[in-house]
Amino acid sequence: VNYDAVWKAWWAKAYAICLIRLGQFNEIRQVLNAIPSNYPFFANEPIIYAHVLRGEHDSLRVLMDQLTGQNAITPRQLDSLHVLIAEKYSLIHDTARQLHWSALAIQRIKTNQKNSSSLVSKAYYMANKFDKSANIAQHALANNNTDWEMLSRLGCSFTRMGLLSKAHEIISRIESIKTSYVRGENSYALAEIYAALGEKEKAVEYMKKAFKEGRAIPFGLYEEDADFIPLHGYTSYEEFIRPKD
Repeated sequence: VNYDAVWKAWWAKAYAICLIRLGQFNEIRQVLNAIPSNYPFFANEPIIYAHVLRGEHDSLRVLMDQLTGQNAITPRQLDSLHVLIAEKYSLIHDTARQLHWSALAIQRIKTNQKNSSSLVSKAYYMANKFDKSANIAQHALANNNTDWEMLSRLGCSFTRMGLLSKAHEIISRIESIKTSYVRGENSYALAEIYAALGEKEKAVEYMKKAFKEGRAIPFGLYEEDADFIPLHGYTSYEEFIRPKD
């Protein structure tokens, strides 16, 4: 693996997403040209995001058909992009397209056994099949009981299923973990669950804690994470993701 090329591609992708958040769509292509041609996955994520925000649904379908037909990226990466599209539509509250793309993701995932539990669980979560998402998370946690992504997904799924006491049990479980992650993952997981529970101030508190602990790049992840949709419009959250200074 050429790690220099990977980092160059990653930073170009992050820069492009920042431009999208600023509404500077015309500059995206120029930035993405910096991504080496053998790393197309990094280039397509910002393009997908731009298509969703601009309502370019036909262009998005054409892009995904091209990626599927050309085998430009791995099946696992393609599955991940389908889940990403569902999440982007959820962020703009387009439920019909969210469910459409999550259903396509699940259909693909069923034929590809090499996907991570995290991706599979998220695909079902985006499809509003929270019981299935929870079952996959629980199975994964049987092998790694400190997996912060699966703990977060399980806690959020329990919340969406109305099992609030179980969601709080997951919070206690995360708080008891002594593993020291390098980028504030446990605090981030707690922020996601508290957001799902509607405990907004707690969610922002742990969001800020995760940021201080190192979960700071790309900063846009706090705005683009569908688990934080319940915080949209909440003053403390908006001030955090769009600081004036």
